[in-house]
Amino acid sequence: MRAVSAAASSVRHLSEVGLQALIIVGIIAALLLALAPVFSPAEDLAGINGANARGGAHITVPDGTFGGTTTATLNPGGTWAYAQCYQNGTLVYAQYVRSTSENTATFTLGPTPLWQSGGANCTAEEGYWGKNGRWRAVADTTFNVTD
Repeated sequence: MRAVSAAASSVRHLSEVGLQALIIVGIIAALLLALAPVFSPAEDLAGINGANARGGAHITVPDGTFGGTTTATLNPGGTWAYAQCYQNGTLVYAQYVRSTSENTATFTLGPTPLWQSGGANCTAEEGYWGKNGRWRAVADTTFNVTD
């Protein structure tokens, strides 16, 4: 009889511990869900495209002409700007530019070995280099280059 009583007591104890663990997991999940907007702004959660801003950062780049320049305005968040341009799906231009103290970065729009003339569709990102040496974008937008 004593063995049966001990086994029943162990089963009760294990079920109580399991229930407590589920309650703790539920509390942690609720906290993470409540804090999600603090660590990932609503724009990221909603998946909004075009001039994407993360953490209040924002980048604007006016359209430019081939062989000229265009100046990106960063506000705030990144210390670098990155632009890449495509012609007919081919990457013809990619450049990282450190921002100035006025939060601007100027891109030179060709020529490059693959971009000798013509317009291009471009994207620009505002960001920084992470401790692991990887590029971290905090905002992005699109712009066009005409011939």
